[in-house]
Amino acid sequence: MPTRTFRRDRALATIVVPESFRLVTEPDGLRVLATPTGSLATIAVKSKDLNTVVLMASQDVDFDYQVNGVRKGYVGYDPVQPNRIYVPHSASDTLPTWLTDTQKQTLIGNGTYHADGTVNLTTAHALGWDLLWASDSTGTGAAATGTAAAK
Repeated sequence: MPTRTFRRDRALATIVVPESFRLVTEPDGLRVLATPTGSLATIAVKSKDLNTVVLMASQDVDFDYQVNGVRKGYVGYDPVQPNRIYVPHSASDTLPTWLTDTQKQTLIGNGTYHADGTVNLTTAHALGWDLLWASDSTGTGAAATGTAAAK
């Protein structure tokens, strides 16, 4: 859910959770962050679910808030995975043309490729890719990516 500004008035502030957020978010694991603006106040989350978030504050105050949650289907998912996509399959590979400019610059900046698009063999050796390439008898780059070769 995007960050918004809301004014607590009287006892409680009730925030209606947008349908676009409800449809893609797991019901458990919601996190609410609220920051008072303009004056000092204490804000607490009284209740939270995929329909509403109810906040209470020690005084009437404007505040910014953000609600975060876990995307449906991704409970327990670790977003940090071994690199299997951006590893060159051989010393003669070139920087893939299907990458975005930002991705290309990242791979050049981190030393995977040279600015001319060729594989940085110093990096390949340091990371052991050259040994994987040498052990790959299929010529598919399967050893470098850790995948089985297509038959």
